[in-house]
Amino acid sequence: MKKIRISAEGTRIPPKMYSQAIIYDGIVYVSGQLGRHPEDGHLDLNDPEAQIRQSFRNVEMILEASGSSMENILELTCYLKNKEDLPVLNKVYAELFEDMEVPPARCCVCLEPVVDGCLFEVTCNAHLNQ
Repeated sequence: MKKIRISAEGTRIPPKMYSQAIIYDGIVYVSGQLGRHPEDGHLDLNDPEAQIRQSFRNVEMILEASGSSMENILELTCYLKNKEDLPVLNKVYAELFEDMEVPPARCCVCLEPVVDGCLFEVTCNAHLNQ
């Protein structure tokens, strides 16, 4: 099997040493996605809901570019800077996943982000469309 690197048009393409996602053996492995806007890379500072929504939009664009979709997410890990933002995450998460027959497995942790101003990051694994 060969790894395939995915770069989604319309998103901020990372430097060569990073992959937005890779496909291996029918699974898409999406790198951590911040709430950066694709047009200029800015974060909506002090707005956790905006960052959470943009992070998931970025994931959706990457999954679609890889031949997958949000419906195909198997597992995701959410990283919050502030545990007080968990209700906001849960609200957005419910909008995205509560109507799915089998929603993804999820882990959520709170930690200090590497990127200044980042309030949320998400990574996930999904299967390819069948």
